[in-house]
Amino acid sequence: MVRKYRLQDFDNAYKLDIACFEPGIAYSRPELRYYLQHPHSISLVAEHAGEMAGFIVAKRQRGSISHLITIDIASSARRKGVGTLLLESLERELGTLNCTLLVLEVAVDNAPALKFYHRHGFVVQKTIPRYYLNKIDALQMTKSIKTAAKPASAMKKG
Repeated sequence: MVRKYRLQDFDNAYKLDIACFEPGIAYSRPELRYYLQHPHSISLVAEHAGEMAGFIVAKRQRGSISHLITIDIASSARRKGVGTLLLESLERELGTLNCTLLVLEVAVDNAPALKFYHRHGFVVQKTIPRYYLNKIDALQMTKSIKTAAKPASAMKKG
């Protein structure tokens, strides 16, 4: 089940983030709280059997661009479709907000994430030198998002 993030999810989200990423790459408590609760953020949680299986956060930027901040999946839920479910749910949500482009950064040495993003249609735009920990390069990737179709009654006739 995927649902909107709730304030009471924070401690579990923070624990999951530090389990998913090494120190210096994982967000600090204030950083993660900022992104999860920002008025322009879309934060979704995947649950299984009442436990947080993962979460995803994107922040709407200028115009129709959104930035994927993080996607965190519990080790017990990996390779079970949770990441895909979260990403697809996020894309649908962004489409209803007329977002047409999703941007992210991923470490060049994070092979599982790179494979995941390529599989989901992300394309490498550029390399960002020393993005992580001032030593690991990142790839900036983008994906076009389909916007929600407008109801027929909203279309002009003619």
